[in-house]
Amino acid sequence: MKLDEITKKLKKLTKKELFELIKLMMNKNDNNRQLIYNLLNNNNPKTKLLVKKIRREVESPDGSYYEAYRLLTDYVETSTDTKTILELSIELLEYFFIEIEAYDRRYPETLFEFTLNTYEIALKAAFELRDIKAADELYSIIRFEEEGFEVFLDAFYGYFNIDDDENVILYEKE
Repeated sequence: MKLDEITKKLKKLTKKELFELIKLMMNKNDNNRQLIYNLLNNNNPKTKLLVKKIRREVESPDGSYYEAYRLLTDYVETSTDTKTILELSIELLEYFFIEIEAYDRRYPETLFEFTLNTYEIALKAAFELRDIKAADELYSIIRFEEEGFEVFLDAFYGYFNIDDDENVILYEKE
């Protein structure tokens, strides 16, 4: 269902129905509860602490790419700070690509999925911010020579395009 369809349906709801919907969402998912709290209080999750936790996972030999990914996705679901989401996701992508290279083409499927999802998070944030520099960085980290990495290029073209001079340009979504 498209966003404009959802918006139209929400506008038809009464205040009580909206309240019940919000309450249901908060009861179903703790991240929804945290996001609503952050929005109501003009608050964002503790970014510095999160950055430390992610870096600890990334830099530690005992670190877990799963835990780093979970920390990022929890932050994405509870934050309204698109700029920090972009910065964190790009930093995490660098780590994920190093991990993929370390596995020498025998990387776990989950690592590939986490990398692709993190890439899409970064693309969405770059698009929302209209950050061509970040988009260019995201384009340049695609492993064109690697088999299976075409999906990264497909994801990229969902938000941006490349002109005839190999410059990144915005792809205007409808």
